[in-house]
Amino acid sequence: MQPSPSIIDPKLDKDTRPPFSPAKTTVPSGLQNFELIVFPSFNDVPHGWQQFIVASSRNPYQSLEWTTAWSETAGASRGMVPVLAAVACAGKPLAFLPFSLKSRLGIKELSCLGHEDGNHYQGIWDEDALPAFDRQAVLDILSRLAKEVRADLISLQNVPDVLLGRPHPLVLERSTVSPNPVFARDLPTDFEQFFKETHTKSARKNLLRKERHLAASGDLKIIKASSLEDMDAGLAAFLDQRAIRARETGIPNAFGTAPSQRFLGQLAGLEGAPRSMDIWWLETNGVIRATYLCHEHRGCLYAYSNSVAHDETLPHSPGLVLLKQLVAYACASKHLHRLDLGLGQERYKAGWAEPVTLKNSVLPITLRGQAWAWIELQKIRLKASIRSSAVLWLMIRRLRKWRNGS
Repeated sequence: MQPSPSIIDPKLDKDTRPPFSPAKTTVPSGLQNFELIVFPSFNDVPHGWQQFIVASSRNPYQSLEWTTAWSETAGASRGMVPVLAAVACAGKPLAFLPFSLKSRLGIKELSCLGHEDGNHYQGIWDEDALPAFDRQAVLDILSRLAKEVRADLISLQNVPDVLLGRPHPLVLERSTVSPNPVFARDLPTDFEQFFKETHTKSARKNLLRKERHLAASGDLKIIKASSLEDMDAGLAAFLDQRAIRARETGIPNAFGTAPSQRFLGQLAGLEGAPRSMDIWWLETNGVIRATYLCHEHRGCLYAYSNSVAHDETLPHSPGLVLLKQLVAYACASKHLHRLDLGLGQERYKAGWAEPVTLKNSVLPITLRGQAWAWIELQKIRLKASIRSSAVLWLMIRRLRKWRNGS
């Protein structure tokens, strides 16, 4: 079943973000003369810097809409104070790094703002200035920032190894591999050929059979929400399905709290802010069976989070069928050329995309920060070991299910 004009509104197949055309930048070698500016809130970010952020953000998770919404809801509920670091040279914006500061057991830790709910952290950079951000320049910037806000350490979570073909400036010397990669890849325009190249014949037949079963159950539709009423219905279904999944499987629900739900509501345009997130769903007989929360940003379709109904349609994998339709839509769209399925090693992602390694780095500033950094490093290594072991990960999932009474 290919996406058709009766299912997907062609008016929605367009990119409304302004084109990326920054002015060329000349930066002194090594950034010896950089200026560090710390904005205490998003309301304090000047218009010129806002323009730089809009033009230069390379994923939705550091966009103004995403970071502001998260900071005001989920972040605030967790005691995370925004620390918005800007790097300039001769008055020219070069980088914008949104961090948050939290105190735990007397230790003040700076971390990537929103990393708890975002899929990966890139920061925002002037592309022409990237070569100037060598290792020493980055250490100078981070050390000065930590001292200014009196942080004991800086934690950099889920940073990609490579940015625009260069080593990422925020992957520090003693970085460790994150427990989970993101799954992403460039997309061709021919979906059918892509489907054949990425899935075996048996896998294709199985997925198409599931799609036929769903269609036979009655009035199968793939819908991209366009009105506020649709957004409200799609988000309500997503939250309900995620809550049921958590109860039945024991898998933690990242959106189980009221602040996290308000965060999604803001992205969906339901809390008065402009909408910056799309909601897709698959329905049969007028009932939503699976959802996907997505962002379309700078030519990439970011499949942020999903849900599936635990009902009679579950054996027919409505979530996988919905994802297939999303990929077909992205391949056919003139403004989309890349797919990002987000963080996590779920098996279904490997059929459509490739793992992209992420790194975690910790920079201790004080003696207390050094002790805490060692503890954090051991936690990261333990998580990575568990995720890389099929036996240990299965035991963890069974334990979660048992603790949940399922």
